[in-house]
Amino acid sequence: MSVQLAQIHQTPSILSGISFVPFLARFLADSAGCVTRFADRYGHDTAVAVPTPFNLSKRKYVVGIGARQNQTVLGESSAFRTTGYMFNGPPDSAMSRIRKGLLHSRGKEHADIRSMLQPVFSNKSIAKPFGQFIRITREQTDTWQPGTQIELWRELCLLTRRLSGRILLTNESDESLDDLSGKIQRVVDQTFNKWNFLFPYDMAGAPFRRMLLAAEDVEQTLLKMIRRRRDQPDSPENRDVLSDLIHAKFGDNSSLSDPQLVGQMVFFFSASFETTATALTWMLIVLSQQPALRAELNDEIQSVFGGGEPTLENIGKLELLERVIKESLRLFPPLPTLARVAVEHSELGGIQINPGDRVAVSPYATHRNPDIFSDPIRFRPDRWLNCKPSLWQYLPFGGGPRYCVAANYAMVLLKVCLSMMVSRYQYSLPVGTRIGRKTRIVLRPKQGVMMNIHKPDRICYANWIGGNINEMIDINRYV
Repeated sequence: MSVQLAQIHQTPSILSGISFVPFLARFLADSAGCVTRFADRYGHDTAVAVPTPFNLSKRKYVVGIGARQNQTVLGESSAFRTTGYMFNGPPDSAMSRIRKGLLHSRGKEHADIRSMLQPVFSNKSIAKPFGQFIRITREQTDTWQPGTQIELWRELCLLTRRLSGRILLTNESDESLDDLSGKIQRVVDQTFNKWNFLFPYDMAGAPFRRMLLAAEDVEQTLLKMIRRRRDQPDSPENRDVLSDLIHAKFGDNSSLSDPQLVGQMVFFFSASFETTATALTWMLIVLSQQPALRAELNDEIQSVFGGGEPTLENIGKLELLERVIKESLRLFPPLPTLARVAVEHSELGGIQINPGDRVAVSPYATHRNPDIFSDPIRFRPDRWLNCKPSLWQYLPFGGGPRYCVAANYAMVLLKVCLSMMVSRYQYSLPVGTRIGRKTRIVLRPKQGVMMNIHKPDRICYANWIGGNINEMIDINRYV
């Protein structure tokens, strides 16, 4: 195990503090690439420490790489707390309330809420919206016409926003779901507006004011939906995940308040649709570059479905499809890094951790450890016939007490969507395509990716793809 202080003196000075600024810029812009370079330089069982600017609070940023570090940071929830993914608004503002979902709960509150959510996202509960998954995927992909191009990321975001909305708010209209998802997306986008960090003041015309107003709009929209379900508890039109959460009880017979319900819904909505969209985007990019694998996958789908559509019974029989999904999630984990804040004194990879230190671990880097996954940047679904990594070596849905509570839902959604997309069309990337990565939170393509749509019987070939996707996967192997 190695311990490094990222090219900065052991006793931080003002100069070393300034040295943190370009690191932070690189890390925020491309955490996947930054941590991978650390792993290449220092090894896959390591920790790297970087002082924060000017050492004003003597806090540091520590990046842990490897399964042992993953287990320490993600498994010891009492020592490391989660951090927010949205900008924290002023006290008592809608912005401060809507960001407080499951991610912000602590200790017993977190355990109680997870216990409450387990039956809501159980395998049994998937049956209720399953038919809606099929309908929405069919309707969205019906708009894709052979002989045309689609902007893949945009199309899949539209699809997964509707799917996420249908899970959480089963009987709302498509128009209502599109309206709510658009409002939530505006708040999330505003969170990453640099002017909100540089000028966080509630003044007319300021981006910060627009973010606060957008948050108020989201809150009021959800409160109306909550009130309708409270006023009409027996109406079949109001039976969905939100309704289940309204009527769920803690061990002491208490329930979630309206502000807590708003926070949970915003968290699940924003956390689910973008991660699913980015996972599907990378899967279709990879399959478009491997025509033989895509043909083999389609043969399995046609054999199992018999020309029909997915069902809860037959979706589990698609063994190659499951391996393709697992391999894609290995190479392209939706959340490439997971951040925490230390709340007590501890140790990570030989580095002393103090309360307030920022800590991150990287599923993206762990999934590229050649000691665990041989030929790590090659897309090999059949590795999963024999490869059995531990929970801390393969963690596309996180790990420990905060393992994704809706992971089963996510896998079913990915199987439904990918099986229907593969069976309905062929895909090819245009000549001259360049694909880079963007790791704001989710690992997604940096720019839009245009995808050619073809009839299912069309013979397609791989084209040479440029960009730093070539650092992530040997995408041009079959050109």
